[in-house]
Amino acid sequence: MYRVALQPTDVNRPPSASIPTFQLPRTLERPAFVLDSLSRQSLAALAPELAEVPLPFIHHQLAVHADQMLADINSLPIPSTIPAMRLPRTLAVKLPVASSDSDVEHIYPTHILAVSASSRSTLAAPDAPLPLVAVHGVAFAANCTTAALRPVEYDANTRGTLTLPLYRVALPSVQALLILRGYMYTHRIDMLLSAIFPLPAPLTYVEIKSALVSSATKLRLAMHLVSAHQGPAHILGYARRVQDIWRTVCCLGMYHVELWDALDLAWELVIVALTSSGIRWTWHETW
Repeated sequence: MYRVALQPTDVNRPPSASIPTFQLPRTLERPAFVLDSLSRQSLAALAPELAEVPLPFIHHQLAVHADQMLADINSLPIPSTIPAMRLPRTLAVKLPVASSDSDVEHIYPTHILAVSASSRSTLAAPDAPLPLVAVHGVAFAANCTTAALRPVEYDANTRGTLTLPLYRVALPSVQALLILRGYMYTHRIDMLLSAIFPLPAPLTYVEIKSALVSSATKLRLAMHLVSAHQGPAHILGYARRVQDIWRTVCCLGMYHVELWDALDLAWELVIVALTSSGIRWTWHETW
């Protein structure tokens, strides 16, 4: 359903040709947004005590504690990868040694995702290592509607370890997941865009909405992307990054209007930047 080609339209084009033509969608297709009651199903299954709590309040509390939660994720010595053919159901992770004078209340992650390539990605060897990404189940369930996590109870036992359930998920890009993981906690659109490409200054959501209807603003921001590096290759890299994030958002079922508006602006800037860089491209409207 979601198909984008960043490939020359004529694969037999002679090497002497200066610039190939690329096929791109005019816009990033949005899936039909689900109702709030449907988007809460995975959250209610994971944390029944939050079943009646408004999602905006949950998102606010996640943002309040985002720095501590993300810091605790980064503090754990979780392996970067694991062999695909030998996935355990759980993974024991050693807790860092707490400082005797520290009064910090830690909020450690509750689940680990083993990310395999989606069907649209390049096929890997059966036992290729899978990247591991730790998450807090509540943050994941409060933002994603298509991946249900099991409830889990863990305790920092006398051995100083956490035993976290391991889930295998098929996604287009682990790098896109890492960018989106930050958004799941903070809901900071400015940080999301900054993780995609450089901008002259962080953009608020109001500024994003304004830029979407302003050709002059889009041209100014796109020219900043063009001037940030030499040559068009980096613009194609930005296009692939936006594309990967969009595909991953679709796979996860993330239905936040602000997120989609930010992706729309990112794609518009990529299109303008590609045109300004002299790259030939054509509309690709078949999905």
